[in-house]
Amino acid sequence: MYLGKAKLKMNDPQSAAGLLQQAAEINPDEPSIYYWLASALKATGRTDEAKQALRRVTELHTNAEETEKRALQDAHVVGVR
Repeated sequence: MYLGKAKLKMNDPQSAAGLLQQAAEINPDEPSIYYWLASALKATGRTDEAKQALRRVTELHTNAEETEKRALQDAHVVGVR
């Protein structure tokens, strides 16, 4: 992921997109990878793919929040709403 971010900051979004796609394949549950991937894809004009990557960020954040809430409820730290 870090090399992909560096390539993006060096104004090489094409290389960044490829590296970040590889990172997403290796770690598909890391939202920050998809955020940076969306930025790289947008910079290369691949807006539909960028939107898809941003949807994945939202999906991962939502899943994490729901998992955390269930864990806290299971531990009886918070009440059920």
